[in-house]
Formats: sequence, structure tokens, C-alpha cells
Amino acid sequence: MLIRFKDVDTLEGDLMVGASPHALFYRGIDTTSARRFIYYLYEQGRLLAAFKHGSLIASRKSTVLAAMWAEETKRLDAHTVQLMELHLQLRELAAALGACDGDRAELSKLNALLEATEAAIGEALKLLSPPPGAGGASP
Repeated sequence: MLIRFKDVDTLEGDLMVGASPHALFYRGIDTTSARRFIYYLYEQGRLLAAFKHGSLIASRKSTVLAAMWAEETKRLDAHTVQLMELHLQLRELAAALGACDGDRAELSKLNALLEATEAAIGEALKLLSPPPGAGGASP
């Protein structure tokens, strides 16, 4: 199981409200035509994970990236997907270690990330191991 940890205080950086942040996120530019393109995608129902926030378009970067990742991995084998998940977990763990200031709550979060990463490594190693009796040697 893959654990994603998000603090409530990071929601501000995760939430995109309005066409401008979406244009920057998707197109890398904030121009009138890029904002129009965002509205067009939203009206067509093709803007990933978007919802209305008052009269504005909104979405969470983490949810959009997760939706993109889910779409990208549909046709990949289980081993590749598991290695990708492990890579993401290790990056998240490295970021958490870099931000850790020794606080008890921080250590608790790190412990949960370490346990999840250890479990993911175990699952990835199971996929690398050949099934019993498939070693190639016959009796």
C-alpha cells in the first residue's frame, strides 16, 4: 500500500484556484490564450480533477498528478508500477528527512514513511524473485 502524507498546512501550496495557476501548471505560461484553453478544457470535462470553488475553477496539484500517474501506468506491468511507487516514496521520505527538525510529531511521520517504504521494498523484491519451481533447474 502506498501512503501519501500531506499536512493541512501544505494545502495552500497544493490548491490551484483560478485559470492563471492552472495555465502555469499545465502550459508553463499565464497568457490570455492559455487561460482560455484551461476554461475550454474545463467546459469539455477534460481538465483533470477540477471542481468549482465559488465561481472559479480549482484543483489540487497532488490530485492532478495522481490522476496523470494513474493514466500513465494503466498499461505498465505490475513490477514497473511498483518500482515507480517505490521511487516516489523514497523521494517523499528524502523530503521529509530534509524538513525534519527533531520534533516528536515529525519523527512519528518519518517512522510511518519508513515503515511504508520498507513494505514497498519487500513487495518490489517479491516481484523480482522468480516463483518457486521456476528456477530453471529440473530434477
